[in-house]
Parts: sequence; structure tokens; C-alpha cells
Amino acid sequence: MREVRLLTRVLSFIRRAVAEETPTGIPSPERRGHERVSVEIWLEEQLGEEILFRRSGNISAGGVQLDRGFPKPVGTQVRLSFSLPGDSRLIEVTAEVVGSEVSGDQMNTHLQFVDISDADTQRLERFTARVRDLG
Repeated sequence: MREVRLLTRVLSFIRRAVAEETPTGIPSPERRGHERVSVEIWLEEQLGEEILFRRSGNISAGGVQLDRGFPKPVGTQVRLSFSLPGDSRLIEVTAEVVGSEVSGDQMNTHLQFVDISDADTQRLERFTARVRDLG
């Protein structure tokens, strides 16, 4: 029971922190310049010496939504490394936290790619088009 109370307090704290940092919530669809597709990809997230493995909820050539995990403050930049399904080549980008949302026990982080090669952008565009066409 003690663990449940502690988790409830932590979630409450995170909800308040996210609400203060991102009063309007996640970026509106009009601000997105790339089509997003729902896909689960495991990514390596690095911030300083800290390395975490995170799961995507959706991805585009311009950014990614990470499911679960504690959201980082808006403006935080992280390094992401991942491979697309069916493609073993590694994509490495710098991404910036542009929003977070906490709903129930879900905590999502929205990241925009700020340093990505043109070749990787094109790979992501081709990937999202394939997923869209299959869906």
C-alpha cells in the first residue's frame, strides 16, 4: 500500500510539472511538417552519461513520441539511436523535448529532431510512406 501512495504522489508531481512547463500540451498537428505513423521501435536515449532504452508510440521524419518513462523538461536535448524495422542501418539524431503528456499511468514525451542527416530524413520519409500504404 505504501508503494501505491508513493507512486500516486510521484504521478501527481509529474502531472503538475508537465502542466506548468507545457500549458498548451503537445504540439498541434498544424505545426508538424511530416506525417506520423504509429509504430513500436526501441530507441537508445542518451543524456550526458545516462542511457535509457525507450519505446516509440509514433514516428515521423521530423520527430518521435516516446511512450512511458518520466518526461524530461521541455527544451532538453538528447541523443537518440535506433534502427527502422527491416533496415539494420543505425539512425543517430539529436532531438529536443517539445512537449509531454501525462494521462493516468501513461507518460509520453514528444521530441523533435534538431540534428538529422538528409539521408536519414529521406529514410524516415520512405519508411512512414510504406507504413501508411500498408495500413
